Amino acid sequence: MNIKYFLILIVFYFIGAAPFGYLLSKIKGRDITKEGSGSVGATNVARNLGKKAGLIVLTLDILKGFLPLFILSKFNCQSLTYFAAFFLVAGHCFSIPPLLRGGKGVATATGVFLFLNPSYLVLSFIVFVLTFILSKFVSLSSIISSISFPLFILVFSEDKILLMASLCIVSIIVMRHHENVSRLIKGEEKRFKFA
Repeated sequence: MNIKYFLILIVFYFIGAAPFGYLLSKIKGRDITKEGSGSVGATNVARNLGKKAGLIVLTLDILKGFLPLFILSKFNCQSLTYFAAFFLVAGHCFSIPPLLRGGKGVATATGVFLFLNPSYLVLSFIVFVLTFILSKFVSLSSIISSISFPLFILVFSEDKILLMASLCIVSIIVMRHHENVSRLIKGEEKRFKFA
């Protein structure tokens, strides 16, 4: 990989690490990293700062997954697309310590998957909605719907590169939810409620 591509991936990491949830909380005179789960993601923001704030962060996190890839597609860098997608989600989930804890990656991955294959994203969103209606757990719904994306690829497509890229991204999401999984198993996970 030449230095130009390496620098592009670093830029994508920092784009992914943009802490919209943290910045919005500071504008409101609060620190979201010290509230709830400490995550800067949309779910924790919505739980503690309200529906409107959560929706703003959700939209911005989705856009930071979609727009950079869309812009990249306009240049002759198609070979970087899947690597860039991974770096966007990794940047969101693993912000530079000890500055921020990062989010769980679901919203940013939604933007990434919207670019990579909107049809499978729609199917995964349906899985999310159905799981949430039945359980009221955002974490469980996020995990199951994320896992469903590569499963849809496996069933309906022969694109092995897309499959491998999505599996790498989903593995980060599942790993970032390990505390939620532990609480779900113990029956301690909280069902979603707005602030």
